[in-house]
Amino acid sequence: MNPRALDVQLLLVFDALMTARHVTKAASLMGLSQSAFSHALGRLRERFGDPLFVRTARGMEPTVRALELAGPAREAIRQVESVFASRPYFVPSQSTESFVMRIGDANEFLLLPAILAELEAKAPNISLVVRHLSPSNTAAGLEDGTVDFAVSAFLAHSKSIRSVELMRDRMVCAMSRKPPAARQRLTMERFLALRHIRVVQDAGDLRFVDEGLHALGLKRKVMATIPHWLIALHTVAGSRLVVAASERLTRSFGANGELTARTLPVGGDHFCWRLYWHRRHDDSPSQRWMRALVSDVCARMDRAAP
Repeated sequence: MNPRALDVQLLLVFDALMTARHVTKAASLMGLSQSAFSHALGRLRERFGDPLFVRTARGMEPTVRALELAGPAREAIRQVESVFASRPYFVPSQSTESFVMRIGDANEFLLLPAILAELEAKAPNISLVVRHLSPSNTAAGLEDGTVDFAVSAFLAHSKSIRSVELMRDRMVCAMSRKPPAARQRLTMERFLALRHIRVVQDAGDLRFVDEGLHALGLKRKVMATIPHWLIALHTVAGSRLVVAASERLTRSFGANGELTARTLPVGGDHFCWRLYWHRRHDDSPSQRWMRALVSDVCARMDRAAP
């Protein structure tokens, strides 16, 4: 059989059964009768020379061959959908698109008000879905298309992911102004003697401070490991605990004078927050516009930084 004769509907039938694992439910998802769906499944089996799905007590279980085809089939469906969804131009004020953006709560606090203000002024019908994901899940989301773009730093990713610099920052030791440590030079010895809140989304995430300490064979006293920067700073402001956090966030969050930012003895080099996206979106007019909007917001913030 000529491979070009495999029509798109057969891919949709395959994907529906992979999702539902039940012929009647999959046929309903497709808007087909059960007999029409079964006929299409027979054509698929003939085309690939494999049963693809085997009836069991738990439903239609995919064969090894079906599992191998699942990823390529969904990617082919996404590509076809993008062809029909494409437009020759993009008008922000008329667009009703929705974008999924991965951003941690630190940069959400810093950037989201300005981003939403820009959208309200220039594209009031565009909506933004914000997700807080771990670094590994962020890279996976960019790869599989469940995330459109992400704000992060030092993100490990494949060659399919693009990125651009957004703004400079560095990690500092944030602490309450009240304890004596806040008035002393923060040496390595004093830093290691303090009790820390560690903020990570992945258990194995050693970016910034812990990577530097491990290289020196050192370890800090971690009293709590949590996934959110804002609650860490809120806790530190009323205690003797400390947290290694973004200098931008620390100064903005602690503008009322409760927090002070001290230079870290390790892991405090300047770095850039970056905007990441998948190369499949390189030439998408709407995504290029959104990336430019986020970049412009960060550029203004960078220029305003002391």
